[in-house]
Amino acid sequence: MSFSKPLFHNVLPLLALVVCSIASARAGDWAVFCPDSKINEVLNALDSIGPHTIWIAGTCNENITIAQRHNVTLRDMPPWTASIVAADPAMPTVGVYSSHGVTLENLTIENGAPGLLVTQQSQVVLRNSVVQKNAPNGVDVLIGSVLEVDGGSIIDNQRNGLRTDSSVVWVGPERLFIARNLGGAGLNVVASDIEVNNGALTVEDNNTAVSVVSGRLTLFGPATGDGVIFQNNKAGLNFVNASAFRVASAFVIRNNGQIGIRMAGSSAQIGSPGVIEGHSINGVSVGSLSRFTITGGMTRIQNNGNSTNPERGGIRLDGGASLDATNITISENGGFGLLAIQNSRMTIGDATISNNSDAGVTVRRLSSAHFDNPPVISSSGRASIVCDTTSLVSGNLTGVAGIDCSRIEREVGPPHDGTVH
Repeated sequence: MSFSKPLFHNVLPLLALVVCSIASARAGDWAVFCPDSKINEVLNALDSIGPHTIWIAGTCNENITIAQRHNVTLRDMPPWTASIVAADPAMPTVGVYSSHGVTLENLTIENGAPGLLVTQQSQVVLRNSVVQKNAPNGVDVLIGSVLEVDGGSIIDNQRNGLRTDSSVVWVGPERLFIARNLGGAGLNVVASDIEVNNGALTVEDNNTAVSVVSGRLTLFGPATGDGVIFQNNKAGLNFVNASAFRVASAFVIRNNGQIGIRMAGSSAQIGSPGVIEGHSINGVSVGSLSRFTITGGMTRIQNNGNSTNPERGGIRLDGGASLDATNITISENGGFGLLAIQNSRMTIGDATISNNSDAGVTVRRLSSAHFDNPPVISSSGRASIVCDTTSLVSGNLTGVAGIDCSRIEREVGPPHDGTVH
């Protein structure tokens, strides 16, 4: 173990405790007691290859720069806590440039612009740390970099919690909390991939839950429990410009303003049980040639549409959008259960559509609805299925009563005569 004598000249009585707390650390480990010592002074004295571990105690008022370094760890020194507060709030609290094998563990990072910057093809692990009170963003991951976030929280930042552009972010296996980032999104993803493992993500109380532009968000985790949670944000999950959303984890999307999931020119595939509820206009809005697929598990879309918007309800398709769904329950929504307009289409497998205040399924303006299996449609405010004269309903409608459509292609049962049954 190596110690820098200048770092310890004021804390010699603590040396025995420090040695005991890190007795197993190998050579190249250093200890910094703040505010008497500086992390940057230690970094500048080390070779660039490592491995090096810097153990930190106290609150360090400085902006840390890790540039062209490899295999370096900054972490707390038990039993003390470790905080890094930017001395210059116009600069990153911790900036990592062209570096690999960097680990930040059990730290509080605050007051920078941003709190943590990972850029220029760097690779960083952020473990069990708190990134808070930064402006504009908590964490920026840019220019072909990779960030692994394992536990901790990103909270109370001025704009976005975590912003990534042309990079990759992995989350898990411990749960990450992203909350109260009131000027932007909890997750702001541009031309990047974010993968969540073990269902280990909660995004709540942000201005927007998730914004994805030309990127991909993938959720992996167990099929039971709450799983990944997006709740109480002012806006929900937005995917635009050839973005993709893949869900293989239990999930909750709840009380996120007007719309739970909004898609434009993008795709989604949900393959695990989950709930989308409590949005004032739609649980899901799919537009602009987007495709939304629900398979496996049981997805519940319920208690949405508590506004006066004329197109409120469970799922809305518009602008050539498509929906392929099975094992789905759409219930207790204000307005329709399913609406397809403007040359959109839906293909429905096993579905229960019940207790919505308007029609169970509405098909308008050159749109179509096909039923692979007879849907269970009951107790809706109007007819079970409603169409205008330009739209088509087809498939197996055995046992479905209250169909108000003039164009029906039946695989089972007699042709429809255009009246309501």
